[in-house]
Amino acid sequence: MSLARLQLLEQLQGEARAEFQGLKCSVQELDDVLFKDVGGKIHSDGRWPLVIDPSGQAAIFLRYRDTNYLNTVNPSDMSVETIRLALLGAIRYGKPLVFDMMEVNMFDTVKKQLERLEPGLAEALLGRTILANERYLSLLRPTDGPEYADTEFQAARTEKFKLFVITKQHHPPEDLLQTLLPIQVVLRRSSRKRGCRRGPVSQRLPSAF
Repeated sequence: MSLARLQLLEQLQGEARAEFQGLKCSVQELDDVLFKDVGGKIHSDGRWPLVIDPSGQAAIFLRYRDTNYLNTVNPSDMSVETIRLALLGAIRYGKPLVFDMMEVNMFDTVKKQLERLEPGLAEALLGRTILANERYLSLLRPTDGPEYADTEFQAARTEKFKLFVITKQHHPPEDLLQTLLPIQVVLRRSSRKRGCRRGPVSQRLPSAF
């Protein structure tokens, strides 16, 4: 009996590790979920979204919206200056900055490049403190032009800044799932209810500027 209980406990622990808490939504619901945050789930969680979508449809959706999109496997997109301008522009104009990691976990590389740009920047960005006390103004350079003068950064726009990270990986690393809010994109033809549903996200996902 003791051995049976131990085996059952190990089985339950294994099942618990096989799923994580996050949100689910369809591609059609991404506008409401990511941009409008209907229901305030992203705001209440406090973390930036990690969009998990092996199909790649979410990346296409975000790439052709009004976002500053960076492909993390593209060396030119990952240059320090490109990241600086993309981040600064996203804050200045109040739109999302998107890091698309494709099938590769490039999160450490993203953080290292942010640290090369400015020490402490990765933590400030992920912790949302980059918007506090106009912290972002430290990213300005004299050559940026008049549209990036400090007087051009208006709260009505900067408060709309967002950060999205996309992955095609079926099983993102645990540290990534803890740092960001997992949002699993589920492919389906129609949806009766709009918005996300919070609950366990199975590791088995549909395949399919």
